Amino acid sequence: GNVTHDFDWTRLPRLDYRNPLVRQMMRDAFTYWVREFDVDGFRVDAAWGIRRRAPGFWDELRRRLAGVKPGVFLLAEASARDPFYVRHGFDAAYDWTAELGHWSWEKVFDDPGRIGPALDAALASRATPMYRVARFLNNNDTGPRFVARHGVATTRVAAVLQCTLPGIAVLYTGDEIGAEYDPYDHHGPPLSWVDVHGLRPLYRRLAALRSELPALRRGAYRRVALPGHPEAFAFLRDAGAAGRALVVLNFGPATRLALPVGPGARTPPTWDALGERPVDVRRSGPGVLELDLGEKDAVVLVERARRAAASAPRRPARRYASSRSSCRGWQGFARWPSKPASSARWTSRGCA
Repeated sequence: GNVTHDFDWTRLPRLDYRNPLVRQMMRDAFTYWVREFDVDGFRVDAAWGIRRRAPGFWDELRRRLAGVKPGVFLLAEASARDPFYVRHGFDAAYDWTAELGHWSWEKVFDDPGRIGPALDAALASRATPMYRVARFLNNNDTGPRFVARHGVATTRVAAVLQCTLPGIAVLYTGDEIGAEYDPYDHHGPPLSWVDVHGLRPLYRRLAALRSELPALRRGAYRRVALPGHPEAFAFLRDAGAAGRALVVLNFGPATRLALPVGPGARTPPTWDALGERPVDVRRSGPGVLELDLGEKDAVVLVERARRAAASAPRRPARRYASSRSSCRGWQGFARWPSKPASSARWTSRGCA
């Protein structure tokens, strides 16, 4: 028959998933990597393409993998705004809009004075539970790197946002050093792993916080309004008796913020777990906290009583790596909350 393909991907022909031998071949390919190399998960390239032609395949694959190694993690390269994927075998999906390949945060940072409302719109969907959404600042489809478009200071605050929201924080190759390149430039020089922007310590600290603070792993998300400050964004991660974390991000100039957090905290959260320093947080009314935040700054506030527990040694957050033949690869950290931290192996599987 005629060979067909999506877009201009002439080197990636569509396979005929109506053929039982094709489906068996793909199931065997996945299970080979689990059996032979004990991988913990797959980032499944173009998962949306298979869904269009053989929507039942992903449930078949999940059952097969469960028989080999229960708990193998499947990340769909498909939009989390479509609940199909987490209902049919996948553990998580991409933070895309309903438009194929378009990042939900694509235009959020274009106007620093409107970042708050723009983020509210980008985070509004609950089609996929928030903790099962893969969040990123860069991937192979986002074009110029985030740091090149928005600068180092905004990148630092955005990284804190990415890693403290519910979801799976995913780092694309070079994010941790602020690398600037085009993922599809096959003629560019190899990446230099010199951390010229000093971002690696920040990412290390953010990964550690995901391990240290239960609120960042499994805490419920509640937006904290900041009237009159659309350049700022705040939210509470509440894990009940396990603790709370108040995340406050300022994408604009230095400012004083009033945070209507409501009742619940007996004492103000005056310890910044991110910067590992005390912060002057004051009560300015019933259920309202006040603090001064510097230009393009961020804090993760916890009660001082939680500081000692959070500083206890923890096993590092789970890490993954995967590769894609057409670009420079993926890496990520902080697997979704229900899984224990440990070392892990990932691979990527394209199955169009």
